[in-house]
Amino acid sequence: MKKVVLVNAGLAVALSAVLDSSRYRIMECDDFNEEELRLTGASIDACILDVDLTTVEPIRQVEKLRRLLPQCPVIIYASETDRRWEEEAYLLKVSHVLDKPMRERLLNSLLDRLRTDRAPAEEKQAPPTQQKKPAAEAPGTGQVLRMLHKSCSIL
Repeated sequence: MKKVVLVNAGLAVALSAVLDSSRYRIMECDDFNEEELRLTGASIDACILDVDLTTVEPIRQVEKLRRLLPQCPVIIYASETDRRWEEEAYLLKVSHVLDKPMRERLLNSLLDRLRTDRAPAEEKQAPPTQQKKPAAEAPGTGQVLRMLHKSCSIL
């Protein structure tokens, strides 16, 4: 089954050149809104934005995405970044902020990792550990004295 990657306007052509079309389906979205996402009828596996992190506007887009797709990984491609806005993006749980130009191997690797990171929780849980039986209690001072007394009386 193909993984669905949602992208903002203008990025679909560039992504189609670097992503394997047999593994990924690219959906272009002009304005991230609930109706548009509902009409697609698809489960979104990742979201990739092409924005410059130099103003608050891209942060507003990320906030909007978080409301609509709270668990969806978000990757940002940016020509320019400002540390304050990049930090804000990470605080909004953006998975990665990458510099342009797009690098095919890097993007495919990140998408593969994101896919494994989103595996169902039950698959990620460690197998249950067996409960250890409580060890026999170490003899207390009273027991040791009684044992010594018995051994001394035998001699």
